[in-house]
Amino acid sequence: MGMRPEPDGFRPNPIGWEITAYFRALPQVSASKVVEMWIPTDTKQWQQPPLITPIKSMNSDPLGLQLYLEHPGPSELLSG
Repeated sequence: MGMRPEPDGFRPNPIGWEITAYFRALPQVSASKVVEMWIPTDTKQWQQPPLITPIKSMNSDPLGLQLYLEHPGPSELLSG
């Protein structure tokens, strides 16, 4: 009786992993906290670089998941 080969990429022991993603948003022109769903194409917001907020999710257990959002600090906001 022979052994069947393991499928490609199969690992018998679970491993930890990390995914880093970025959420992009247009900079706000007004001080209003209300998020607008539609932005006119002639607005000056498109001429400014987007605000990039890093989002990380990590998982080291088969069913364990942690999500958290990193907010830029005041010095990052002023230098950007």
